[in-house]
Amino acid sequence: MMKKLHMAVAAGIVLVGAVVLLLRSGGPEQPGQPEPQSFVASQGVESSATEAPSIAPGTSSSEAEEKESDLKEAILSSAGIEEMTPEEVADISESFEVSAPMTEFLDTGDEASALKEARRLASHPNREVRMDALDVMRWIGGAAAIDMVAFFGDQDPEINALAEEAFWEAIDEIDDPVLSIRMMETALNSPSAALRLEAVDRLVYLPDHLSFPSIARMMNDENQEVRDLAQENLRFISEEEFSSEAEALSWFSQNEKELIDLFSE
Repeated sequence: MMKKLHMAVAAGIVLVGAVVLLLRSGGPEQPGQPEPQSFVASQGVESSATEAPSIAPGTSSSEAEEKESDLKEAILSSAGIEEMTPEEVADISESFEVSAPMTEFLDTGDEASALKEARRLASHPNREVRMDALDVMRWIGGAAAIDMVAFFGDQDPEINALAEEAFWEAIDEIDDPVLSIRMMETALNSPSAALRLEAVDRLVYLPDHLSFPSIARMMNDENQEVRDLAQENLRFISEEEFSSEAEALSWFSQNEKELIDLFSE
């Protein structure tokens, strides 16, 4: 997916440059030469039905500039990418180079080395590089769940949101409930109330004798919605009403064996 994006960007940029140079040179159209969209297709980028506008001979300077702008937009659209600023192009170019060893490890099946590189790049100043690192972790899945926490609170809202989404996808791949609880604990410690709320909601679906203590401690959360959900889940498990974490844990110590037996049946 990352390589396809980079190829699309590169093909689009090269094509725009080539066509603009051709237009500015005033060179006549040569019979038998491919249309711009055919050139895009030759770069391995899927073409859309977007039709590129042509510039007729004798067009005024202002009209030519407008046509040139329309043509660039049409070409980039057919390449599946939008117009980008020079800074965005530079960021993608840098990320392609910086992320190359990581993606090569992944392509050759060396997930351990790929994950090691992804951890190193998780704090890179270039958001495209961080996005690449997150994509690699997402591909690896459950084994990288704990590492995705590094992206929680990222300065880029999109990366932050994708990291949370990827984290829960990775958690769903984990079959060991003990390991799942450990991963959930990282979410329970997150500064994001939404993430803590999601964790409390998911904990109730894990074995009660494992999840109860973690849910109980969320009775002290600073967020009212999180506290209310913790109370509701504890009530669902125990059929009791608790006024404090200490009271809930006291009940748990007296009933833990019964909860284990119920899980084992």
